[in-house]
Amino acid sequence: GKVTMDEFIAQMSEDDLARIARGAGGMQSSLGSGGNAGVFGGVETSLRDLGIVPVSTHDGPSGLRLRDTDSSSLLPIGSLLACTWNNELVEYLYSLLGEEMIINGVDILLAPGMNLQRDPLCGRNFEYFSEDPLITGMMGAATTRGVQASGAGACLKHFAGNNQETNRKKTDSRLSERALREIYLRGFEIAVKTSDPFTVMSGYNKLNGVWCCYNYELMTTILRDQWGYNGMLMTDWSMQSAQSPFNENVKDNAYRVQAQLDLYMPGDFSNASIKNALGKGLTLGELQRSAKNILNCVLLTPKFARENALEYHQYAKPETYFQVTGGDKVDGESARLSS
Repeated sequence: GKVTMDEFIAQMSEDDLARIARGAGGMQSSLGSGGNAGVFGGVETSLRDLGIVPVSTHDGPSGLRLRDTDSSSLLPIGSLLACTWNNELVEYLYSLLGEEMIINGVDILLAPGMNLQRDPLCGRNFEYFSEDPLITGMMGAATTRGVQASGAGACLKHFAGNNQETNRKKTDSRLSERALREIYLRGFEIAVKTSDPFTVMSGYNKLNGVWCCYNYELMTTILRDQWGYNGMLMTDWSMQSAQSPFNENVKDNAYRVQAQLDLYMPGDFSNASIKNALGKGLTLGELQRSAKNILNCVLLTPKFARENALEYHQYAKPETYFQVTGGDKVDGESARLSS
């Protein structure tokens, strides 16, 4: 309450801003809790000196991966949970997992998996719920609400159109706008509007010719402007090198920051592209915007609460997407606390 987030970010150097926009550099980081998939936030001493804590992410979605497999939590796969048609039961189950996250120092669960089961041979079907966007959205929202009731965070993935596991970093999902909005995005939309996840993860694939992590229409126009999401966006665990078609100076990390894909994970990709593009197509304001999204997420984490002797984030469930008042649908509004 002493300064605004904008004032806090204004003191940060370009080097620090570029560094906070990517993770610590690999899985099983010594900066995080045991078994982590990657760490972001306070990844350098200069950032930790500003009070920015390292935040641990861990794999799900079918449980919680820890260093000691004897203490890892295992849950039924998403497909089986979806067979219950029981949102309340799934939410309760993941609220228990959220409590185990707090006990084990885990900040963000890389779950739920929200892609559709478009082919029975897809190698990632076990992480997903259904071939149906309504079931997928409802189950994903229940998972997220359960986890976040504990004060920890959830991460919707893989946004969007990530329809196969084989060669997933090279595929291009070509979709009409109607198919995209009514089928492939609808589950994500329901979950975003009815559970307000801490973060959303992009897919490895291209969507209509543009890698998801660089796709401005997907990350900013749809997710943020049209759906009202104001959380942090992260990559899947690597990304393909690419250059903006509009500016030859903007590529790789600079290109995805311009799309408002805030955080590169796990962080083993050079910052050179950001520094080289600043003032040559990438603005300082765009980089500060991503830093703000990342730091607002850090503020919500259990690690930040513990380090600063604060209460855990008090999660408030958004209103239901399907609430009907006077015959009109009322979309749920974000319940994220203001920084």
